[in-house]
Amino acid sequence: MGLLGDALEALSTSDRRWGGVHARIHRRTDHVRATAARNAEQAARGFPALVKPPGAPYRGAGANAGADAVHDRWGTLLAAGDALRIDWHRADAAASTPGGTADTGTADTDATDGEVGEVGEVTVVRGEQWRRRGADGQVTGSRPAERASSVLTLFVPEIGPLRPWLLLSHLRLSALERSVRQGRDIIRLRGTARGGPLGMLRQFHGLPPGDTFDLAVDDATGILVELVAHWDGGEVERWELHDLRVDDPSNPTTVDEAGTTGPEPFDLDAVGIPRDVKEPFRRAVPLARLAAQVDFTLLAPQDESFAGVLREGAGPVVVAHPSGGRPAGRTVWFEQSRGAGMPDTTGWDPITLADGTPAHRWSPAADPDQVDLHLTRAGTRIWIRGRGPAEILALADGLRPIQP
Repeated sequence: MGLLGDALEALSTSDRRWGGVHARIHRRTDHVRATAARNAEQAARGFPALVKPPGAPYRGAGANAGADAVHDRWGTLLAAGDALRIDWHRADAAASTPGGTADTGTADTDATDGEVGEVGEVTVVRGEQWRRRGADGQVTGSRPAERASSVLTLFVPEIGPLRPWLLLSHLRLSALERSVRQGRDIIRLRGTARGGPLGMLRQFHGLPPGDTFDLAVDDATGILVELVAHWDGGEVERWELHDLRVDDPSNPTTVDEAGTTGPEPFDLDAVGIPRDVKEPFRRAVPLARLAAQVDFTLLAPQDESFAGVLREGAGPVVVAHPSGGRPAGRTVWFEQSRGAGMPDTTGWDPITLADGTPAHRWSPAADPDQVDLHLTRAGTRIWIRGRGPAEILALADGLRPIQP
């Protein structure tokens, strides 16, 4: 069998080649490039990305990225059967450089230098159920009573290196060479995204955004010890496993044995009870059904049906889209809250709506069809975003409090 055939066999049968895994895990993300790659994906599907206006709120590591746009994380990984645990180190205790060195606490100096950092985030997977406790103590996860989800990689991309068969339908692979990495035989591959209708499903395959991918497959186990995504010639994201130790499948680490030195490491409830249950797709409901769940007056247009989802964070925010979906070529939605998630409109153009309501409007100079509009009505702050100035102004004029 040729080199590519050997690699494909290892990838597709990886779940039968190991009984337990111990490793250090490294993730490095360039959020500026990642955002550009995602925007390019959207544009290719006919939905060009909107430009963030000045004063837009920070949402996640990639939003309004500045000097800290490149984010390095190091942690420890333990797996047994269908269970996984990752303890990510706190950023201030695992400082790293763009060159890839970090303070992760092992004697292997080819990737580390220093002592183990304090654990900042814990993620545990059992089957298709998962829990995550962040550095702030907040717990998120899947709904325990739900049937297992087939989109685990949307929420736990860390599972990707241990389920490498997921990426086979998304990438066209070619073999580069056999090599040795940290004392283990590997096969290096190059992958290109297939595109087409399946292109939008890369997240389900455990892949970051990118157009080409470099992979290193552990020859004995099929585990991905390196996955590097590139877009437009630059590196977007890098996943690496270091100091890989693998138990033979004939004598695997059991869930009970993995926890002999402390609490059972794969106990979902030990991570905590989820305050925020993550579902694969948020189920939008008529706006009137959300009115009792928020601490502000909820508004809706009078001549069109909108559905919304409730987003929690610094405060409740309702995000609303036309309930009929988003036809090709139409991009309009609005958010409303008491103040959470709203933009700072300093520098936006002040305008007055048809009913006399003061508002602020912003459009990028290169794309006047995009409009961001902010207003306050009935004590509720509203941020309308999308394309089509006349449609957005009409939507703003028609928003009225939902009657109980």
